[in-house]
Amino acid sequence: PSIPQEKPSDARDVLNDLSFLSADGFDVPDVETLEADRKLVKKITAAEIPLNDSASILRAWDTRNLTRVLELFNENQKPNKHSSSGKKRPTLPSSSSRSTDQVNKRLKKTSTGLPVIIVPTAISSPITMINAETFFKESKFIPADVMKKGGSRKPNSVKFERQMVKCGNKKVQFEVVDNPHVRFGRNRLEWDRVVAVIAQGAEWQFKGWQLANPVEIFSKTFGFYISMEGDPIPPSLRGWNVKQGKLNRDKRGLDSVTYASFWNNLEEWMVVHKPEYLPEA
Repeated sequence: PSIPQEKPSDARDVLNDLSFLSADGFDVPDVETLEADRKLVKKITAAEIPLNDSASILRAWDTRNLTRVLELFNENQKPNKHSSSGKKRPTLPSSSSRSTDQVNKRLKKTSTGLPVIIVPTAISSPITMINAETFFKESKFIPADVMKKGGSRKPNSVKFERQMVKCGNKKVQFEVVDNPHVRFGRNRLEWDRVVAVIAQGAEWQFKGWQLANPVEIFSKTFGFYISMEGDPIPPSLRGWNVKQGKLNRDKRGLDSVTYASFWNNLEEWMVVHKPEYLPEA
């Protein structure tokens, strides 16, 4: 015999009967408690570093750079050589302890001034001297032509402070320039201050530099290429040790993704290669 089916209740009956809902346990605390909670949340979010957003994850463009994942994999595979010789495989230290050990093993140099970030001189580059401070300091991309219309002029250099997360949020002052060959000449100590180069994608950017070979330049500095989303990537970048970031043409809320990518990678690079420009954590 067939089993009788229960007749589904009318949706209107469900909507009319809300007795199962209760406000118990959701009482609003006093104003002082709310204000204290608001301050705590603000302090936590201030140290937050966005790595991705829902839009970038859903787009999943084919040109996503996974070089860092490969580097981490290769680093973790190195101890396998010991296992084949019968030796006990050592326990891999955490990434933070590896970075600290590398810093301690390096001969501690003395910094010769402020760490320098070099940006392109070409007006076609998204980031130039005109809008460098608003991007690197405030995580806001304002096109150079818009800033010019607002009365902004190209400065000779820009100095700003940055809280370095890997150094206990201690502040480091950076200097941004676009004409290092004029400012530094052949002074080796001045060139040693360069920690990052924003690549334009053309070799003529490096004309007159102490090192004119891009491959050599990006072996001694942190390289980063910033483009507008949808723009073609220069073929020359494939042979350079340069990480890439994209800026959306309309959604300014996504600027923080490229901003965070730059600073996360630069801090990692400086911990290993230029620790003398970082404060002790």
